[in-house]
Amino acid sequence: MKSRNTGIEEYESKILESFMFLPSSKLLKHRFELDTDYLAGHVSRFLKGERFNYEINIFSTEEVQHINSLINDNTSTADGKNLDVISNVINLVCKILNKYMI
Repeated sequence: MKSRNTGIEEYESKILESFMFLPSSKLLKHRFELDTDYLAGHVSRFLKGERFNYEINIFSTEEVQHINSLINDNTSTADGKNLDVISNVINLVCKILNKYMI
């Protein structure tokens, strides 16, 4: 079902809205907070109907490798699992925003 306000699928809208409430990962020690704030700004504008004419990927290849390394090194801890979820949600949010790129 499409959301009336934004023209996107309702489940996509709910994913984007839930992103705005994600906590910071303890394992990242506040690293990448500017990146996630940047993404949050785009999500907020997107939910209000703005679309972008450029691809949104907030992490470089090196940063993704660093995050994946932290996840792999901490797979048995709650913080590692939390970072894995956060990383996947961020990835999904970028894919949704890019799906509607103009």
